[in-house]
Amino acid sequence: MADTAAQHRGYVAQVGSSDPDEVYGALRRIKNSVIGSSTKKALYMRLDVVAAVGAVLTSEQTSVGSRIQATAIAGSLARSRTAGAAAASGLAARGVVAALVRQLQAGTDERLVEASERALYALLAHDETLAAGGGGSGGGEAALVEQVLGIISGSGSGAQEAGPRAAVRLELAVLIVARLCVSEARQYMVANTGVLAALVQQLGRAAHVRLQAATLQALAALSYENGEICAALAEADGVAAAAVRLARASDAH
Repeated sequence: MADTAAQHRGYVAQVGSSDPDEVYGALRRIKNSVIGSSTKKALYMRLDVVAAVGAVLTSEQTSVGSRIQATAIAGSLARSRTAGAAAASGLAARGVVAALVRQLQAGTDERLVEASERALYALLAHDETLAAGGGGSGGGEAALVEQVLGIISGSGSGAQEAGPRAAVRLELAVLIVARLCVSEARQYMVANTGVLAALVQQLGRAAHVRLQAATLQALAALSYENGEICAALAEADGVAAAAVRLARASDAH
């Protein structure tokens, strides 16, 4: 027998329980309901599941099992064809992007890392995701930029790892920078963290096409209709060399 609307409402309420087992069980039921069902996604959006999932992912007390379930829910909601953009921006406003980035750190449960990667790709597929903010209550957008800057520059936890996982982490960090730059004020806020130099260096050494594309997207967003940042970018060490390298790579294909 299918769950009733009242039961679904009860699952959302149970996510706020002080009993970890109840939280896990409720999240698992919600996840199993929303994955592959646009109707259930719409229902849970009306029940404000975004706030419940946001609270779980930004809490330091949440178990790994519950994080995996909540992360899967976040990714599924963001993939909704009708409510994905609203879900993504709502989750980001509650600090979920920053929480998901933290879940990419080296030493994290492999299942949680994979779920976090999928969820971040889903959230960042929407231009609106970080338009209204993305730092939650943990220091705002500047703190989020510092977080991803550590990854881009190589000083973040696990950022020195080699292999596909490190490349994915870098790509996601760079995409976050691109999504943050939605206004002149945001451009200057991001640029003042020193991310411009880190992006230029990344452009010169990026070995993966997707990472190169993401870096170019971030640089374009950072400098869009901003003469001062454009000038700084043009004068940055390594830009000319990176441009020549990319041109040669393009010619080779």
